[in-house]
Amino acid sequence: MGLTGVSRRGFLKTVAGAIGFPYAITTGALGGAGQPPAGERVVMGCIGLGGQGTAGMGWRGSDAPNIDWVPKGGFMARGVHVVAVCDVNRNNLNRAKMLVDQEYGNNDCQAYHYYEELLAREDIDAILCATGDRWHSPISIAAAKAGKDIYCEKPISLTVYEA
Repeated sequence: MGLTGVSRRGFLKTVAGAIGFPYAITTGALGGAGQPPAGERVVMGCIGLGGQGTAGMGWRGSDAPNIDWVPKGGFMARGVHVVAVCDVNRNNLNRAKMLVDQEYGNNDCQAYHYYEELLAREDIDAILCATGDRWHSPISIAAAKAGKDIYCEKPISLTVYEA
């Protein structure tokens, strides 16, 4: 009994492609372990790194020296890749960079004091804005103008004009 519409040559090409597929595509490109494939991964920069900002990335803790910062399940647990952090408070900035670098096992996270520098990066798809309320609107507007998607803590603005 023969298969209609499938030639021997077509069948062999399909089988050869299926056998060679695992060797041509890396596991990182396919995703896995709860991570999306590389082309679907959201690359994020985080602005404002106090309690709300670090909680948004995925940690909870305290500034108290005897309390550890522990993974909690924010954006990073959902496959978002944080590549840059920004805060005017040097302690918050250094702590967030350290946490991100520890999570990824490298030293690649870039730290910025000025949000404009972070927004200028072309590799960033989205930002987390967890600054003081008065900065939500200016940073979100600048991020939109830079073509970034925005996750902003509420309120997004303080006045109707800003909204």
